[in-house]
Amino acid sequence: MLEPVKLINTNQDFDRRSLESWRRLGGSTCPLSGKPLEGWIMLVANEDLRQEIHAWACAQLLLSAFGASPDGVPAPGAPGLQGARGDCRAARLAEAATTLHLPRCCSL
Repeated sequence: MLEPVKLINTNQDFDRRSLESWRRLGGSTCPLSGKPLEGWIMLVANEDLRQEIHAWACAQLLLSAFGASPDGVPAPGAPGLQGARGDCRAARLAEAATTLHLPRCCSL
């Protein structure tokens, strides 16, 4: 979901492009609730949800940099968070963020 919006008519969250595509293909009801979409269709950007999705995506990139699964357990043979020279966790995370070219908000 790249651009989350709230459909005010039904108070449901959708990706803007997906909802617009649904409407272009003739969708006349809310895809989740089935409520008829009559009259004006009101969409409002959901910035809180966008930020949550962004934070989750950044966390997944950092985990994958260490070969860890989403639950944080290192995969067999993964470098882990403790390097051979005793690197600290924060330094390793910052290095991964730089290597992966993450936006500033994702790096430590």
